[in-house]
Amino acid sequence: MKKETYEKIIRYFEASKMRSLLLEGVAEILPLTMALIYGCLCFVLLINKNPIVWRFAAVPAIVFIFVTAFRTVVDRKRPYAKLGFVPFLKYKEKKGKSFPSRHTASAFIIAFACFYFNAAAGIVMLFAAAAVAASRVLTGMHYISDVIAGIVISMAAAWLGYYVFI
Repeated sequence: MKKETYEKIIRYFEASKMRSLLLEGVAEILPLTMALIYGCLCFVLLINKNPIVWRFAAVPAIVFIFVTAFRTVVDRKRPYAKLGFVPFLKYKEKKGKSFPSRHTASAFIIAFACFYFNAAAGIVMLFAAAAVAASRVLTGMHYISDVIAGIVISMAAAWLGYYVFI
C-alpha cells in the first residue's frame, strides 16, 4: 500500500471515537486475550496430564522463536518508517523487524493449537486471529505481505507440528 492509503485508513478510524476504540481493542487487547486463553489451556492440559500438552505448548513456542529470529535477520522497515507517516498505535521508534508479523504468526499458531485441542474453540480463535492480522495492517504497523507471511508460517508449523510429526 501507499503512504496515502495508510493515512486514509488511519484517519477513518481516528475520526470516530467508537471506531478508534474498536481498532485499538482489536490491535492491543485481543492478542493479549488470545495469549491468556492459550496460557490457561496449557495450564488445564498440564494439570489434567493430557498427553497433547507438550505438543500444544511446543509448536507455538517454536513458531515464536523462529519468527523472532527470522524478522531480526530480514529486518524489513515498517510501513510508517519507510513511507513516513504516523501509525495509529503509539509505538516505540522501531524502524525494522516488520517481516513477518509476529503478532499475526502468534495469533494464528495459537488458533491452530486451539483447533488441535478442540475444533470449535479453534474456529473461534481463527476469527480472532484474522482480526489481529487485519489490525496490524490497519494500524500501519505492517504491510499485507508481513501478515500473510505470518499466517503461512503458522499454517506450515501447525500442519507439521500437529499432523505430520505425530
